[in-house]
Amino acid sequence: MALGQALKWGLVRRNDCDIADAPRDVPLGVEAKEKVRHLTDGQACHYFRATADHRWHNYYVAAVQTAPR
Repeated sequence: MALGQALKWGLVRRNDCDIADAPRDVPLGVEAKEKVRHLTDGQACHYFRATADHRWHNYYVAAVQTAPR
């Protein structure tokens, strides 16, 4: 909705969401070929401790907490 409004106001030249493909629906009970695996709480804590002194530690924390694809 925000990009549509920005398009109406002339703030953007086009709405790129209009040309993007929507995610596919997977029927219940159908196993995907490749499953997404998430870190457990213990694994995440271990990862945070291991990267505590790294200069990009805050980015690692944000990546784990927001789970970008």
